[in-house]
Formats: sequence, C-alpha cells, structure tokens
Amino acid sequence: MIYLIADYYHWEAYSQVRTIWEYFQSCKATCLNRKQVNWDKIQDKSIVVIYTSLCRLSDMVFKKLKERGVRIISFGLSDPVMYSSIKHKNCDLYCSNNYWLENSYFYPSVCDPKYHKWLNLQKDIDIIFIGTAKHRVVKNRISTVDKLRKIGFKIKCFGNKWPSHPDNYPFLEGCKKIEMINRAKLYLDLSNAKASLGHRIMEASCCATPILTFKRDDIKTLFKENEEILFYSNFKTLVEQLNKYLKSPHELVQIGTNASMRARNEHIAFKKFNQIFEELDKKTHN
Repeated sequence: MIYLIADYYHWEAYSQVRTIWEYFQSCKATCLNRKQVNWDKIQDKSIVVIYTSLCRLSDMVFKKLKERGVRIISFGLSDPVMYSSIKHKNCDLYCSNNYWLENSYFYPSVCDPKYHKWLNLQKDIDIIFIGTAKHRVVKNRISTVDKLRKIGFKIKCFGNKWPSHPDNYPFLEGCKKIEMINRAKLYLDLSNAKASLGHRIMEASCCATPILTFKRDDIKTLFKENEEILFYSNFKTLVEQLNKYLKSPHELVQIGTNASMRARNEHIAFKKFNQIFEELDKKTHN
C-alpha cells in the first residue's frame, strides 16, 4: 500500500501537485490531504510519501510508523527556507530542492507536458514574471522591476502584493498561466543564491519559453548555460542579458526549444518518481 500525503489545492491550477496526485492515483495509491490523515490507520509495511513542506510530524509519530515497518519518503519543496531537520532525520528518503543538502535526494521540481506545453502563440510579451512581489528571501523584486522599466524594458508581472502599475496583475494559474508563459519571449526568474529553487523554471522550460535566472550551480546541473537557460549574476549582467537576447528572437526560440526537450526528457514527474522509488529500494534493502 502506498499513501500520498499532500496539500489541498485548486484542481485547475495545473500545478505540479495536480500532476503528483494523478501519478499516485495511477499507482492505485491512497491520496490524502495532510489535514485529513489519521496516522494510526496507516497500514503496516506500507510506503508513505509526504509531498508537502507543511506536514510536520513529531519524532514520536515517526517512531511509531517505523516500528510498524512503514517506509517514509518526505519532500522539502521549499528548502532551505522551510527546511525541517525532524523530517529529514526520520524519513527513509528525504527529497529536497536544496542541491547542497547532505544525505538527501536532489529533487528540483518537475513538469508535466500534459499541462505545461507549447501552444504556438504569437510572442507579444517581451518579459514575464510570475510570483509574489514581496518574497521573504528575494527582497528586491519590486525595485529591480522598477529599475528595468525605467530603462525601457517591458515587463508584465503576475502575483500578489505588486504595487499599482498598468503591467502588474493578480496571480495567474491554470490555462491562463500557460497561455501567458507561451506568449512571452522571455521568462524572468527573479531569484538569488539563498532562495528555494523555483518550480516555474521547469514549467516555463517545458512550455519552450526561455528562462533568465540568477546564476546558481544547482540550476547548471539541470540545463546547459546559454543553450537551454540564461543566467545573470547582478543587475548589470541582468540588463546586458536582456539587451542581448531580446534583440535575438531566433536565438531565444532555439534556447526555449532546447530547454523544452531537456525538461521533457529528464524532468517529467512520472520519470522522476520512478527514480525516487528505485532510490528508496536501494536505501532500505541494503
């Protein structure tokens, strides 16, 4: 028996959580909202997959599950910001989007070509950003966008807490999000070295929209620099990259195409979870 423990979410959001639910339903797993779980009713010798950073169990609950032969896969989807050492030390396999975390399986998020797909739309948006304006770690998003706009770059921002501006909009999800990503010439990921690895990098790449993001070693293991993804390291290089590539639309299209091929070959959910279950068997059967 396999159990998936995840968060409730809006089904039409087309998020990775929807994909995960569908994967586990295809495996005949029991899928539960984290707030509905009765841990005493988990079957002995089953596998529990905790696919949420918000599910915090005590050492005692972990101990009782292990005494009954339950194997546990736990995910840190917002590490290092929401890292839990209790979850890490007590599970059989800890999957984290923190590339540098020891004794863990690197899980950089996933995409799903069924939802994150190329739509062959006119590229009538220069730059798009999707995400909150006031991030707990990336604190300069508003000022960075303001400076870029003053220089002359046209950026549409979708998310919470953006100040009033003709090109700032509420948060996007579902079909509309995929449409806007497809209409963009470039997806700007405003991040830094301390932030969690953003899942929209996978989603936009799968849609064949090229990404410009902060240069990090973890992302360099996923996509080839200047062939499948673009990097900046400070505001100066951000401006330089935007100036260079917005003037080279054919090169942007090729980078997006290459990124989509990489995402579909290596970062789709079904393939990644098959690898995770193989890793669990290696760790628990040795």
